[in-house]
Amino acid sequence: MAADLGVSVDSVVTAFTVGTVVTAFTFSPLTKDITMRLSRPLTAALGGLALAIITIGPAAAADGTFVWVGPKGKAYAIQNPPDRKCLGMAQEARGPQNATKKSLVVYSKQKCQGTAHRIAPGHSAPSSVHFASVVFNPR
Repeated sequence: MAADLGVSVDSVVTAFTVGTVVTAFTFSPLTKDITMRLSRPLTAALGGLALAIITIGPAAAADGTFVWVGPKGKAYAIQNPPDRKCLGMAQEARGPQNATKKSLVVYSKQKCQGTAHRIAPGHSAPSSVHFASVVFNPR
């Protein structure tokens, strides 16, 4: 049996239950029209934002490992390094090996300055190549 909420035929009623209390909101046709007009662009914008986040996630890293030789011949590595960010080496670095799926560039000076050596995926530079910074998947 339907309860009479005192709503005219020209309006729409939305009711929900909170515990044992029934709360009802009355929307006039004008309010419903404005709500529908605003909800479509909002839904599209949120969907686009979600798609952008999903798309950016996997593309934000050069999948694989970057390996180099540091002080005293010790090997160092970075797993899945970030794309297009200049990374400075805090200590001696030489003999870069690119085991990522994207190319990289090593630089002789900090802040990706100086002599540049581009290394293709799956390739390495001679151990005589010293570098102070690196960028993965450069433009």
